[in-house]
Amino acid sequence: MTIRNLVESLKLTGKAKDELGRVLALPEVQGILGREEASLVAKRAELVERLENTPGQFSKRKQETTRALSAAMSACDKAEQALRDAKNQIDHARANARATEFAEASQAGEIKAELFAGRDPRLVDYLTAITNIEGSVRVALTVWPEVSPRDMWGHKETVVRSNVNEMNAALDLIREVRLDIDRMSYEALTREQVSKRLMHWTEALQPALKPFSLIAPSLDEAGEVTTSRRPTIAEVVGTVRKPGDIAA
Repeated sequence: MTIRNLVESLKLTGKAKDELGRVLALPEVQGILGREEASLVAKRAELVERLENTPGQFSKRKQETTRALSAAMSACDKAEQALRDAKNQIDHARANARATEFAEASQAGEIKAELFAGRDPRLVDYLTAITNIEGSVRVALTVWPEVSPRDMWGHKETVVRSNVNEMNAALDLIREVRLDIDRMSYEALTREQVSKRLMHWTEALQPALKPFSLIAPSLDEAGEVTTSRRPTIAEVVGTVRKPGDIAA
């Protein structure tokens, strides 16, 4: 704010304003005011000079930061492109993996279908027989009361008994037979080997089925599945193929 503006803002009376003007006009006052103005002008000149020099002061730093920013952006672009390429490779590899899995499953399915179609037909007969037996066992649950002898005080105790343990044991064994028949359907076995495996299950099943008055499927003298009689393993294997026999 200048001295003139300061005087105007004071809103002095005419006489006071004249008196102040007379004081301000004194050489001593003018000298002081001149020095204050010169100091102010010098300060502003210094600020103007600093403003003009500011771009030069930051020029080198701006160049360095601009180069660094450009390099970082370029590296980011390359990284993003590398990421896109990697994702494309993942998609391609995933598609190849799925195609390979499909081809594997398809080939395995064709082979298993051929093996299953050419399995020993007696496996189907044996499976049908144990399926029928399984149905009979499932409805053979029996429950009965059992009264204990009188104790020394004359008391008797009634206990409910059942054949559930025998039934579960027979069903568990039948499940094992099913699993083995399924395995044999996909194995390379001779007729004699199949006969031995089936007769093994016949020998294992018979004691488990005895409580239910059921007969385990077996193989007759010709090696075919039957439920009418149960020859021994030696009988069946011996009649299926003997050394020197001519295959039919």
